[in-house]
Amino acid sequence: VVICGIFLVLVSLFYNGIILLKREGVSFHNLLSLILLLHLLATPFIIANANRISNSLVLQFIVGVNGILTIYFIFMGIFYVASGLLVILTSQHRPVDYIIVLGCGLINGERVTPLLAGRIDSAIRLYRKAPDRSYLVMSGGQGADEKVPEAIAMKQYAVEKGIAANRILTEEHSSNTEENMRFSKELIASHAKENKYRIAYATNRYHQFRAGAFAHDAGMNIRGVGSRTKTYFEQNAVIREFIAMLHRDQKLHMLCCSILTLLYLYLLISNVL
Repeated sequence: VVICGIFLVLVSLFYNGIILLKREGVSFHNLLSLILLLHLLATPFIIANANRISNSLVLQFIVGVNGILTIYFIFMGIFYVASGLLVILTSQHRPVDYIIVLGCGLINGERVTPLLAGRIDSAIRLYRKAPDRSYLVMSGGQGADEKVPEAIAMKQYAVEKGIAANRILTEEHSSNTEENMRFSKELIASHAKENKYRIAYATNRYHQFRAGAFAHDAGMNIRGVGSRTKTYFEQNAVIREFIAMLHRDQKLHMLCCSILTLLYLYLLISNVL
């Protein structure tokens, strides 16, 4: 089962990586699946043949550390995917008072992308479960290459979908997910005044886990709804999200990697002596 699982993962990385390049174009972000595939294939080969290349202690150290850290990040990746699936399975289904919709760029600087439209559509489906009490909170500032704030374009899309303009709040200053959550929380608190309220957030499925983490950082224990994306795109997006989560907790991971590296160095030197 493990061998079959590994084989399927490698085939999936190759297939989706090629499809992504054909449909979305060549860029570093779109190459992540293939880069990961090459690393996973090359690491066991290098470890197995390191002694044939050289008996250098430095080479053994580099190869060994690469293998140990690769295993470490594979386990982190497994934990991340498992956690992400749990977040998706426990998505928000009950009506709430405010639904934060996370922005993600515009077409020609003024129209929502299909990716962003999917997020808004997911939010609208949740909104329509209780339209008399719910508000949509469009969250996204204006980038350097954008003609209007993302929140304004998102509001226009929702209005075209039949949502009353007075049921839509706009947060027009955020530039990333962390600010989306923090600024939206402040806007909701100001709008709700002293009344009690429940919040959810809307994004893409691959982004739900990290968005929920930033919501937690902002002091909101909330769940979200996720929109589906094309399979070939979603796998590469999950890799990007995983890297972003590693960066979010970089101090912890740097500490763990340092401990593993020093432990391996100690064992290597002890074995030589």
